[in-house]
Amino acid sequence: MRNALSRFLVLPEVGGRKFWVRLGIFAGYLGCLGVWIWLGLPCWVQAAFGIPCPGCGMSRALFALLRLDIPGALGWHFMVWSLPFLLWGLFTDGRVFRNARLNKLLWGLIGLGFLVQWVFHLVNW
Repeated sequence: MRNALSRFLVLPEVGGRKFWVRLGIFAGYLGCLGVWIWLGLPCWVQAAFGIPCPGCGMSRALFALLRLDIPGALGWHFMVWSLPFLLWGLFTDGRVFRNARLNKLLWGLIGLGFLVQWVFHLVNW
């Protein structure tokens, strides 16, 4: 199974300093996000600038996804499907696929998707 995946995907190198630093940053982010939500604090971007950020609703979408509420997750933030790719890219220097064109296509689609989601959110805000 690993050989079949490694032909198509870039597999993260588990271990080493870079891996543990990235894992620590990710765990710290999740911890801060959990405390922020637990305290009921508003979105800092919206509080500072008066408009929602491109990731507005992603936390609620992730929690809906964890409850297996896929329609609810997509309703909160359509780009919730990109979270596994973003996490994978965090641990593989942004290279999800071995094919460079597929990587460019993936990151372009994710960027465009976040832009479209944000504009849609701003228009309907």
